[in-house]
Amino acid sequence: ESTITGTVTDETGSPLPGASIVEKGTTNGTQTDFDGNYTLNLTGSNPILVFSYIGYENQEITVTNGQTTYNVSLIPGTSELDEVVVVGYGTQRKREVTGAISSVSAEAITEQTVTGFDQALAGRVAGVQVSQNSGAPGGATSIRVRGIGTPGNSEPLYVIDGVPVFNDNSGRGGGSTPVGILNTINPNDIESIEILKDAASGAIYGSRAANGVVIITTKKGKAGKLRLNLDYSVGMQSLEKELGILDGPTYQEYITEYSGAAPNFTNPANTNFLDEIFQSAPIHNANLNVSGGNETSKYSLSLGFLDQGGIIRGSGFERLSLRINTSHDVGKRFRIGNNATIARSISNQVQENTVFGSAIGLAIIQPPVIPARNPDGSIGQPGDVGTSFIRSGGPLFQTDSRYFEAEQFRFLGNVFAEYDIFADLTYRINLGG
Repeated sequence: ESTITGTVTDETGSPLPGASIVEKGTTNGTQTDFDGNYTLNLTGSNPILVFSYIGYENQEITVTNGQTTYNVSLIPGTSELDEVVVVGYGTQRKREVTGAISSVSAEAITEQTVTGFDQALAGRVAGVQVSQNSGAPGGATSIRVRGIGTPGNSEPLYVIDGVPVFNDNSGRGGGSTPVGILNTINPNDIESIEILKDAASGAIYGSRAANGVVIITTKKGKAGKLRLNLDYSVGMQSLEKELGILDGPTYQEYITEYSGAAPNFTNPANTNFLDEIFQSAPIHNANLNVSGGNETSKYSLSLGFLDQGGIIRGSGFERLSLRINTSHDVGKRFRIGNNATIARSISNQVQENTVFGSAIGLAIIQPPVIPARNPDGSIGQPGDVGTSFIRSGGPLFQTDSRYFEAEQFRFLGNVFAEYDIFADLTYRINLGG
């Protein structure tokens, strides 16, 4: 055995942290540190080293006896047109694609903390409309690839690792709305997203592709040493702009001016009900990924947890997801594998669809002379101050006593077998749901 060292840089001489150095034909490898330096213990004699980095061309160097230092400068890839995109009937290089297809990379999805990948698509794909129907955590989101269709649902067809599914949010939001299937997918598990806009690209899916097709490919294992990735983020959410409403004394002056007589309230309060229902809420996001394999078998295992509190009391969203992807080459032309996701989500939602039945609507129209809570801890009511305001219950009744909790378990997976008939022709059988 021998040990080699060196530095990996780009074409300008800047270090490339995280560049991969692998002894060709083995799983022995390492990565560069923050300064681009590496150290690798070789297992064979006169091995070939493969240097690689995302966005750069691979470079191979044969180790010679007596030399222990290898400094390598990688050059950028010729063009992103050589990237492979997923289409309905397989994969193609971007330079060969003639249909209307848009691609979104994993980096674009995970660079922001969102509950679902659909929210990260907003503003990133030309011609695709992404609208959030609800501001609640885990609320429904609608994606329109070809505009509004008639009749019924205008949602596109989603194909997740070869399994076609429809988003079941029905375009609604708030109240007891079920969590759509998109929010049960951990954005950190996604490798790439391709959106097929035209008829030719999605023709293989028939009439189900009438509203477009969104193809989601999750991360797979790669040959090499075991890779362990753990990331955790925490943030705080709060109301960006407060709405100005009347305080208690100003409200009484308004009543006096309007009716010509001073109101006869009993112990009037001075309550800002918007301050009572809004809060600062934390958001926690943790992800663990383990992947690796060799030339014949590869695996990827990921575990994700998201806990997003709502800025309205009583609302929040929690998701726990597990994904297992494996593949195994039975022979030179035949391979089998599976993709499986198990997700559990809990969505707490506060009514938001109506003025007189939602927490925000009631907080705006509720007279500020009504106390938020009485000395005994009960929610203040109009009768507590001697007013005949027709709406009882109030906004705190919506946030503290009338929120909806929806718990869902969802399994999405498939097993597949592939056989390479020719170099550019592969037969695949896929069973899943």
